[in-house]
Amino acid sequence: VGSLDFLAESNPKTVNFDHDHPIKVGMSVKYCIDNRWSLSSGLTYSYLRSTFDYSEGKVSGSGVQKLHYVGVPLAASYNVLSGKKLKLYITAGGEMQKLVSGKATMDGVNVPEGIKKQDIREGGIQWSLNAAAGVEYNIVDNLGIYLEPGVTHYIDNNSDVDNYYKYKPTNFSLNVGLRLGIR
Repeated sequence: VGSLDFLAESNPKTVNFDHDHPIKVGMSVKYCIDNRWSLSSGLTYSYLRSTFDYSEGKVSGSGVQKLHYVGVPLAASYNVLSGKKLKLYITAGGEMQKLVSGKATMDGVNVPEGIKKQDIREGGIQWSLNAAAGVEYNIVDNLGIYLEPGVTHYIDNNSDVDNYYKYKPTNFSLNVGLRLGIR
């Protein structure tokens, strides 16, 4: 195979990832059905960062993977306590996310130029289900800032992209953002 013998199938490949917890922010619009019930949707941005160690034959190294997702959530909420400025609520729903940009960089021993920097693509959608308790404070009429600690489950999308969603499909989440309320 010449100078590419480190890519031969007889060489075992090992990749070990260490995934940071995702960072997620969003903006959403809430449609108030009545004083207790509402539906919300919007746009989210998620950043997933991982470090990894790689070895295959004579090639070894370490690197960083950075993934950027854009998502559209849909949820139903029930106000448990509702004041003029402050609301406490429970919410449940789902989200579809798409990987819009992914990069991996690697340095090490005998690392070919072609794999030192790679674009990462994911063909499918990343679906998730979530439930949370939240607090929303209205900064001005119909515009509030929210904080939602909860639980999220990421459904396997059969992608070969190794990330936090595959490493820990069910985990605690903390969503923060701005929400516009309409009636």
